[in-house]
This record gives sequence, C-alpha cells and structure tokens, in this order.
Amino acid sequence: MLEHLTALATVLQTLFQSQADQLAREVRLVQRTRKLTGSVLAQTLVFGWLERPDATLEQLADFALAAGVDVSPQAIDQRLTPATVEFLEQLLCRALDYGCHNSNDELPLLRRFNGVYAFDTTDRTLPASLAGVYPGLGGSTPAAGRAGCGIQVCLELSGRGIVDVQLAGIRTNDLRFDLAHTGLPPGSLRLADLGFFNLDLLAAYHAEGVYYISRYKPHLRLIDSDGQDFGLIEYLERTGREVVDGWVSVGHKRVPARLVAFRLSPEAAARRRQRLIARKQDKGKKVSEAMLALCEWDVTLTNVPDELLGSEEVVRLRRLRWQLELLFKQFKSVGKLAEGAGDRPERVQSELLAKLLGQVVQGWQLLLSLGTVLRWSWYRCSRRLQGWWRQLVEELVGGEGLGVWLVVLASRLRRFGKKKRQKRRPAAFQLVQQPADLNPWEAQRNP
Repeated sequence: MLEHLTALATVLQTLFQSQADQLAREVRLVQRTRKLTGSVLAQTLVFGWLERPDATLEQLADFALAAGVDVSPQAIDQRLTPATVEFLEQLLCRALDYGCHNSNDELPLLRRFNGVYAFDTTDRTLPASLAGVYPGLGGSTPAAGRAGCGIQVCLELSGRGIVDVQLAGIRTNDLRFDLAHTGLPPGSLRLADLGFFNLDLLAAYHAEGVYYISRYKPHLRLIDSDGQDFGLIEYLERTGREVVDGWVSVGHKRVPARLVAFRLSPEAAARRRQRLIARKQDKGKKVSEAMLALCEWDVTLTNVPDELLGSEEVVRLRRLRWQLELLFKQFKSVGKLAEGAGDRPERVQSELLAKLLGQVVQGWQLLLSLGTVLRWSWYRCSRRLQGWWRQLVEELVGGEGLGVWLVVLASRLRRFGKKKRQKRRPAAFQLVQQPADLNPWEAQRNP
C-alpha cells in the first residue's frame, strides 16, 4: 500500500524497471538482449502518452530518449504485437495490486465508513478491426459501431483513489463485469447508479455488513411493515410530509431497505419532468402519469441506519457518485482515452492499455501529492502534469533522485490544485465537510 511519495518512487522504479523486464520475458515479448527492453517499452508507451496523449510513433521514439534509448518509430511499431497487449495487461494488473492510501481529515462525514467505494462504467468506440474482440452496438452505417468496449472503474473517495479497472465488450451490462460484484470490507459504503442495481447483490452486501446508497428504481415492489404492498406515490402523498424516512421491504425476496424521500420544489420538479419527457421522446416513448408524479420527489434506497446517517446526509453521499463522471472526463478530455491512431488491433489495444495504466499511475501521484479527488482538482492538475512526465522518466532511470523530485513536484501541484468553496453550487467536498449548512439539491446539476 502506497502511503507517501518516497514509497511511490520505489514502486515506480520496481514496476517500470525490474517487474516490466521480468513480465516481458514471461510473455515472450523480449527473448534476447535488445534496445527496446520491457522496461524501456513500458516507460515509453505509458509516460509518453501521458505527456502527449496524441503522440505519434515519431514522438514516442523521441520520448524514448528520456529512458536513455535511441530507437526508430518503426522499431516501436514492430513491437506493438499480441505479446505487447498481454504484457501491458499484466503490468496494469500488477499496478492495481499495489493500492494507494492518503488519509484525509477534512471530510468528517466519510470517516463514518470503512471506505466509500463508487462504481461506474464509461464506453469507448473502437476500430472495426476489433469487432471480434469487442463487438459493438452497431450504427447508422455498416462500418459504424462495429466495435467498442466498456471501462468499469471503482474509485474510493475517502483516501484510496482508483482501486480497480476492468475492460469488457461494450455490450456487457454493468452487472456482468466481475468488478461490479467485488467484495468490499465490512462497514464500507457502496455508491453506484441504477445500472448496478440488483436486489440479490444488495441483499448479499447487507448480509456482509456493507452499506449501500442508491437511487430508487421505478416499479419496484414495495412492502410495508404490515406485509402489505403499497404504491410509492400514494404512500408519499398520504404521509403529508415533505421528508419521508422509514424502513420497507423491497422485491419478492423482501429485501430490507430504508426509503428516504424529499419533496422537491416546484421549479426542480418541473426541470425533472422536462428532462424525462425529452429523453422519452428521443426514444419514441410516452411518459406515464406515475413517472411524471415521481418527478416531484427525490427518492433513495439505502441500508445505512438512521443513527449513522440523517436523511439529508444520505442524499449528500449519494451524489458523490458523480465524482466518477468527472474522473471519466479527465480520462477522455486530458488523457484522450477515447482516442487513438491506426486500426491495427494490437496497436489500438496497446495504446488503450498503456493510457489506462498511465491514468492509474497518475492517480497515485495526484492522491499522494494532494489528497482525495473530492477536495482537489485532479482534472486541473493532470493538465499541469503533462509537461513533467519526461523529467519523471529521466529521474526514474537516473535512480536516487526520484523521491526528492516527486516531493518538489507535489509542492508545485498544491499551489493551484485545491478546489475553492462555492456559494451558489457547493462543491462535493463541502457537502461532506459542513453538511448542516448546505442545500443538497443545489450541490450538483446531476443526482
């Protein structure tokens, strides 16, 4: 577990030197002594694309000079083989095994849990040449949408950063990923959108002492304490309250859950109805009266007891899942994870895996230099880091100066990376820092 920058220096040297060379021999990527060893290739691809996400083979060859090797663009292209894909897959797995941790005392609400784990999936279209590996969803032309992949990520929000990453075909449902069913420590909290909603899975987490918070999924069967089915809207309206908070049973298996509902303002409810109608019209569907009525309420299901979280705190924590959307924005906008050159399968897969590994390594640097993504702008700092990866490789190859250099780099990042407090739309860290002073529905545009 990485907990300080000196440990990060040691891990980077191990991962991108001795372990990379060992893995290259194991997958038969390198079978005899040559310039492009496993370590040089890993450093060139991972850090070269971190420095310039749109780098050409010529620019990667220039970047290899930082690792002390003079190679041609053709030499790099010739090494992008199926063995390189396997090599980068194994190196990514090795990196994820290390883990990272930076304790943060500024977010007291999160400290009530043994970790706060958010799950989500983003998509990436791929060249048609990869349709056999990652079948697509199809498109308006025979060539469009023939290939694509889903990238599922687990992000721990209280101090561990990126915990795990998994790739699968774009047709794969969120719950079909193994990562979606990963075991979590007792006392931890799981946040995920409705694509991850499964009553059997939530019941299993509940039995294991793992907490969850999720948006309410429409049309669920709800059962009251007397064992009677009830309709959600009728039940909420019958209470005559603006806030409803109580335990119910959900589904045919009667999974116990705490239902937390807040009546929205007329303006907020109108905005929800407009968005719902627009989405349904795009799909050529009609909107039911029940769904329109539900737009007047913000409804959450959780198993967190009320002595641990109040009603408003449940909503605030549920909204933290949006931090993964911001991380995906960083992946794609800064890291160009959704872009790549060429259509040769090994070339495309190598670039995708190298960029993913780069995002994991960059996450270590940002977490240990700054802190959690809630309190610091990883997006802004990742842009600033793009000018410094070449020097990191030079220090890595040089040996003993890497730890000192990482500390200096951290001090530079801290000068401008902290998120500022906001009055009109409070930032996510404000929701978990001073929850009593803020309106949870004005915190973010998206729930």
